[in-house]
Amino acid sequence: MNSIAFQPHESARFADAALKKSIGAMDRAQQCAVLWFGDIMQRRLYRELGYSSINQYARVELEFSKREPVILSSWPAGWRRCPKCAGPSRAGILATPRRAKS
Repeated sequence: MNSIAFQPHESARFADAALKKSIGAMDRAQQCAVLWFGDIMQRRLYRELGYSSINQYARVELEFSKREPVILSSWPAGWRRCPKCAGPSRAGILATPRRAKS
């Protein structure tokens, strides 16, 4: 990815450019995550990983919250053709992962 590591005390122009580049990298990462999740779900790869459902896989491996549904409905038709692939995640298909306790 083309992100820039945070460096404190940079100029306003540098900080602005770095922020924009980081946001772009974040958007691309989200798009890829949606594609990978869809592929794992569609091909039922979670079974090869030892899980009986996509929900179980998402809760254990991805640390999705138990309070939020992983899948609200069936995966939207044409998710692979979505140019930015942001539709499924923005529509609430994927729950927000609970992240590591650092």
